[in-house]
Amino acid sequence: MYGLLLEGLRNFIITKWSTELWIEICNQANSPEIQFETRKIYDEALLPNLFQTSSKLLDIPEDEIKIGMGTSFVEYVGGKGYQGILRVLGRELRDFLNGLDNLHEFLRSSYPKIRPPSFFCVNESRTGITLQYRSHRTGFVPFFCGWMTELSRVLYSKEMRVEEIFKSIKLRNAAD
Repeated sequence: MYGLLLEGLRNFIITKWSTELWIEICNQANSPEIQFETRKIYDEALLPNLFQTSSKLLDIPEDEIKIGMGTSFVEYVGGKGYQGILRVLGRELRDFLNGLDNLHEFLRSSYPKIRPPSFFCVNESRTGITLQYRSHRTGFVPFFCGWMTELSRVLYSKEMRVEEIFKSIKLRNAAD
């Protein structure tokens, strides 16, 4: 996992609460660092551990932290120069969603070992879009929901409600 996501959580915690709380979260989570290099690869278990520790110290559900981080991640990556890239992904929300896989391919030049999720618009009607989200990581749907809700507001001036309608987890053999 690249440090960009870890820095996104750090930014969210510091902005909403405090630097002192972030340091305490890192200490209790046995994090090797309190600040992360965005293009460095870190242990996959670190972010889930930081979510869990944040939830415990703040006494709020982990999903609430993930949603908040997703929401704040829009502004965070915008400040890192990605706002322009996000804006050109599509004039309509459907086009944007269908372009997310292409965005991740583009990011591969900066993050060569990226293992991104995949997105596909399965159905679109006048009342909504059914999006298929696939990831090798579990537990990131709330982050995506917060991110997508905020992106819709910022880029398309649309209020969006995101709900998970089906969850399927496939366990793979370590040899696969």
